[in-house]
Amino acid sequence: MMNFPVKAMLLLTGLLFFAVKPTAAQIPQLKHAYNFKDGTANDRIGGAHGVLQGGAVIENGALVTSSAVQYLELPAGQIKINTYKALSLEAYVTAQKGNAVHTMLSYFGGSQNGNGVNYIYQSLKNGGGSKTSLVGKNLQNPWDTETSLMSRTLEDGEKHHLVTTFDDKELRFYIDGVLVGSKSVEFQPDNKIANLSNELAFLCKGGYNVDPAWQGQVYEFNIYEGVLDAATISASAQKYIPHLDLKQRAAFLKSTPSDLVVDASGELAKGVKGKGVFFAEVIPTELDQNNLIDAYLCLSDGPLHNWSDYSPSIRFSLYHGYVDVWDGKAHRRNEAAPIPVKVGQVYRCWLSVDVKKNTYSVYVQTPEADAPVLVAEDARFRKEVKKLTTWSAIHNSSIQADPLEVKAFSQVRAVGVYPQAYEASSPRVKASVFDALAPQGAEVISNPLHGFSSADLELRRIDRSSKETALYLRARHPLRNWINIPRDTYLRDRKTGEKIYLTDTEGIPIGLHVYPEADGYSDFKLIFPGLPADCESFDYGEDNGNWLVSNIRFVSRDELEDGILYGHWRDVDNGNWLFSLLSNSVVLYRQKAWLLKGAYPEGTEGSLQLQALEDSEQNLLLIYRLEEGVLSLSEGSDTVLQLSREATYDKVPNPINPPSFETVLSSDSAWFSGYLLGYSPDLGEKTGMVYVDNILSGNQVGVLIEINDKGFFRVQLPVLSPGEVFVRSRFFNRSFFVEPGTETMLFLDLTKGQTPMVMGANARVNEEMWMSSPFYMSRFYREIDEYILDMDPDGYKAFCLKKMAADLKKLEAMSAQGNRSDRYLQVMQFQIHSYYLRNILHYRHISEGAYRNVHKVPRTQRNLPVSYELPIHAGWYDFIPAEMANEEQWLLGSSFENFVNAFKYCNLMHNSRLNRYDLGDLLVSLSDTALVQAEDRPLVQELSALYTGEYKALHKAYLEEAVKENDNVELRLIQANQRLIEDVVTNRDPDSDQHVLQSFFERLAAGDSMAAPDVLSAADLAFCKYAVDYFSHPLVVAVSRYHEENKQAINDFWGRYSAYRIDFLHTKRVQVLTDSLGFEAGLLGDLLLSQDLLSGVVENFTPLSPARLAHCQAKLQHPFVRNYLATANEATIAKIAANKEKGSFVLHEAPETLEAAGLDSGRLFAALMDKYKGKVVYVDFWATWCGPCRSAMEQQKAMKTSLKERDIVFVYLTNQSSPEQTYNNMIPDIGGEHYRLSDDQWRVLSSRFGVNGIPHYLIVNKAGDVVDHDASRDPSVLLPVFEKLMAE
Repeated sequence: MMNFPVKAMLLLTGLLFFAVKPTAAQIPQLKHAYNFKDGTANDRIGGAHGVLQGGAVIENGALVTSSAVQYLELPAGQIKINTYKALSLEAYVTAQKGNAVHTMLSYFGGSQNGNGVNYIYQSLKNGGGSKTSLVGKNLQNPWDTETSLMSRTLEDGEKHHLVTTFDDKELRFYIDGVLVGSKSVEFQPDNKIANLSNELAFLCKGGYNVDPAWQGQVYEFNIYEGVLDAATISASAQKYIPHLDLKQRAAFLKSTPSDLVVDASGELAKGVKGKGVFFAEVIPTELDQNNLIDAYLCLSDGPLHNWSDYSPSIRFSLYHGYVDVWDGKAHRRNEAAPIPVKVGQVYRCWLSVDVKKNTYSVYVQTPEADAPVLVAEDARFRKEVKKLTTWSAIHNSSIQADPLEVKAFSQVRAVGVYPQAYEASSPRVKASVFDALAPQGAEVISNPLHGFSSADLELRRIDRSSKETALYLRARHPLRNWINIPRDTYLRDRKTGEKIYLTDTEGIPIGLHVYPEADGYSDFKLIFPGLPADCESFDYGEDNGNWLVSNIRFVSRDELEDGILYGHWRDVDNGNWLFSLLSNSVVLYRQKAWLLKGAYPEGTEGSLQLQALEDSEQNLLLIYRLEEGVLSLSEGSDTVLQLSREATYDKVPNPINPPSFETVLSSDSAWFSGYLLGYSPDLGEKTGMVYVDNILSGNQVGVLIEINDKGFFRVQLPVLSPGEVFVRSRFFNRSFFVEPGTETMLFLDLTKGQTPMVMGANARVNEEMWMSSPFYMSRFYREIDEYILDMDPDGYKAFCLKKMAADLKKLEAMSAQGNRSDRYLQVMQFQIHSYYLRNILHYRHISEGAYRNVHKVPRTQRNLPVSYELPIHAGWYDFIPAEMANEEQWLLGSSFENFVNAFKYCNLMHNSRLNRYDLGDLLVSLSDTALVQAEDRPLVQELSALYTGEYKALHKAYLEEAVKENDNVELRLIQANQRLIEDVVTNRDPDSDQHVLQSFFERLAAGDSMAAPDVLSAADLAFCKYAVDYFSHPLVVAVSRYHEENKQAINDFWGRYSAYRIDFLHTKRVQVLTDSLGFEAGLLGDLLLSQDLLSGVVENFTPLSPARLAHCQAKLQHPFVRNYLATANEATIAKIAANKEKGSFVLHEAPETLEAAGLDSGRLFAALMDKYKGKVVYVDFWATWCGPCRSAMEQQKAMKTSLKERDIVFVYLTNQSSPEQTYNNMIPDIGGEHYRLSDDQWRVLSSRFGVNGIPHYLIVNKAGDVVDHDASRDPSVLLPVFEKLMAE
């Protein structure tokens, strides 16, 4: 019998409410109102209450924000701004002085990559003035397609009344009762209310991460559905602002220029109505020292007043990095040959226009280029015109004040032709701050030694005197990314801890966003007061930023790096890195870090006395000789290594290089070690994690890295085959290729931000994998959204196979060139196959993701109005090669495990007809009564009497009708008629024998008024009648009645024997592999079975009995998999036994206070926390089956150990979804205080603290107050928070 949850039936009410919603033509309806008079941020109309953030307060009936982080957060999902037919936003404010250039008063929209998207906002100061803007469906550059209105900046300390209205046709902006502008969205058809996002809603804050909060007072804010009329707005403004003179205010507000500045302009000698070519020489300038440029050369049908007035254009923007053009709705450039924007660079430009078509092409030539380069062809005018009459050079005053110099402008015959008597201007050269002379008497240290650098910074020089300390830095950053030097930048004496703060800069302003030079860097000088004379080392950092250069010393690295053996040395025969001598006397050799004892070597031959960093008892003597750039190195009489700094990887094949892999599966583990140059414990990060995929269990294991004080670590990795592991830490995040039975060593220079180096058997494979990828699969996910929604499964499969063939051809070309190792070629061959075959099986997942991205469907909306399913018939899966089922080498591909998972759950292998395992199937599995426990035998006998051959035949026939190919008819009809099924369940007579589904299908077939309005197809109607007959059959009624009367006993019985479902599924899967695909089940079949088995053994701490283990091993064909199952089973048994001896955990039964609290979430949580008063509490919501939960616990082990004797408690809450036996076996390994809550208790606490998924964390202070409702899991973030709270 099926049970259905009873849901609240609000659909009908919702439909009736929707039917009477006001339209734009009706009286506006006040939906949400915030007036702060009661001292709260509550919504007095709609119940969408706000939450103060960042220290914002409510004083004297106003929301008050006085810093860049204070704002009011509104519940965007409750306001649902995009459901309005028309809207009005009304604000009563006082404009505070001194706000930043870009701020927002109100914001409703989303955020992506730090930028606002799909928004509407109001602002008193944004760029060149007060502003209101709207944009939809532009996730890349939303500012390009905004519909905006501007007026004067308002920061006069006076009262102001702002209203924005929009009805999907026209945007209007009122300030102090004056209509300062209106604009149609006719040419931006995507700018509609329905396209706004319901993700974010703020007062005093915008959706752009870099913009600070607006500072001022908000006395009232209202949201209307509908458009407020001018008379109402004017009356409200005059009521709010005493003695308001509307005429005077209108004259002031409407005199505002836009943020467009015309640097130069002129009339075309002859207006152009057809085709024409124009030449211009221009130079972007940088006069205001903020390194921002946003300038245009454009043509128009008259003088320019607004950004929407020009037609063809060329843009020079440092923010976007390259020369581009406007093409209809967005900017476009030549992606194949982009032209970077440089300050002072001479650009020769040709615009070829066709006015009749309103299209144009642009060519640009730089001094270093031999010919003009096409920027864009047949781009569309921004503004459609019938005639071009004017040229203009313009720039954006809200971003910068740098004019575009126009040295020449003329109409010419063709592209590439210059005007008569034209002479090119000379390119300008910008002076470098590095050329500055040091103050007289100052000590100059070039390339000083230092430790960790958090950014890609080069510390080029220090000038030190008693009066000042100057740092000369180069910051490398992408053209699109800005940097900022804040006022709170400091130098900290490492001996005393005293800080001195920044006083001045050269080459960069303080507190402004700066974009890099075209070469991707910014050079600047920072000036501080003088450091104490006895200061030997110091840190450079920011109080509220993330830049840090640690342990800077007044010693030049040049002195050390000129040493005779300094640097990295590679094998002269094959290029493998084998030896390094570093600037801190550390030697890297034989996958170990050693300390050089004694002075740096100076002669061309001698010895090196080494001591292992991880073991001071281990010593090594190396004999060296350097001759003509070749370093000979030996350990006494051992084989001599021949090394060179210049050696590179050799051509292949070469017998010295390791051959390709033959056997893959191995029980030996791999070792992974590393040395971090520049590391020190005071950086606050002492751990990392290595994530290892286990293909036999289908799970991921997290292995903790513990970095010692000297920067070295070494861990053992439980890998089963050569392949990639992922390393995550503050210092490096990337994949590494490791191999069982070998050691791989990482070297990372934290002082320079260089690419890691690898030493060991697979060093070359790693470095080859990190090279720029020529394969399409490296950009597959970035581009697939453009194609997949137009493809059916057959088209998508063909697309993937075509791309796979192309990538394999590129790999073949690499092999022919001989510049990649055999192992790399072998690994990539299997990776390319696995990657594309997996993606074919992910058709549904990728299609749904693309649909969400294209149609802006939030992840919170689970159901989509479309369906993307793969076929069930076996013929469609002919792209899977038979050898994939049996050859171990397929495991080399990093995507192979993903392929196995995708295959396991694809429609061929995982569909309701194949996997529908019910009680009848379990009874067959238990036909051998020896497998049944004595206490269960009476129940089995009673059930067997009911599950007769006739009943099974009826049931099988029903399943055949209920599930057809890709159509689960039964489930589809139930999901489409939720109201009806809920009504059936709610009003069912408990004494009736009638099955719930019998009543449901009867009413559905009869056209019940609660049924979905869609008319049933003839096939669906026939199924309804068939289902009614089935559920009313006496045998089915008898089984249903027995289930109803013995529900708990059957559920418990099912749980005890659920493992037998694995046998059933394995039989079905083998059947599909052999009968449908024509494969031998082989290794692939073993992998599917072992994952099911080991999920219980390893993940759920539930070992197999000896009889069950032998039974399962007999089903496995591969000897390694058979043996691994036994080994893992023994390990789990041993771990459970060891856990019983641990005393580091406390399992709490529900205390009486907990029961007494009932489902009052406040009392319930207080009852849990009461015993921990006086201590800091870290609360972890988790479950035994949650992989990320357990991974985080592993990562936190070292932190918990360091806090063992401190005033902090770790409390773990789970619910009934964690099986009790698994839970009891698992928690001793976790430690801490544990509670297994009822489902009701879990729900009320989840609701109280917003636990929408796990893991989820809270932090409670010593007083018992929750101080963080969504805490981090990262130990480096948590430790300083814990220290601060424990000190209170």
